[in-house]
Amino acid sequence: MSIKKEDIIGRILTATPDQLTNIDSILCGGAAYVEDTAIITQKDAAQMLGKRHYTTVSRMIGKGLLKGVRTPSGLLRVSRQSVNDYLKGLTVVAPRRPTEIQRAYYKDLSVKMQKRNHTTKKKGT
Repeated sequence: MSIKKEDIIGRILTATPDQLTNIDSILCGGAAYVEDTAIITQKDAAQMLGKRHYTTVSRMIGKGLLKGVRTPSGLLRVSRQSVNDYLKGLTVVAPRRPTEIQRAYYKDLSVKMQKRNHTTKKKGT
């Protein structure tokens, strides 16, 4: 579905100041705004944090140090506010507890390993 140029111009002319700010930001290659929250790329977040590679940012998201957001296309983006909070030292990481599914998986795995080790010892004797 494409929108006519006249419709686009009409929408721009009737946009609110906040919408114009977002349009300007997007046209200048800046961050996109979703629900008044700036979302930036992992590369931009790495530069803000003084890190060399974006994979460091991915690990920080995994540890809960930064807030990550998945786009509909599956790309991982970072909340600019979470980067600023981290730089200010406001980030508090809650200890991660395994979920019930993880507990069941590891318990099942432990039982399998015990059985395998037990049967291996029997074969050797």
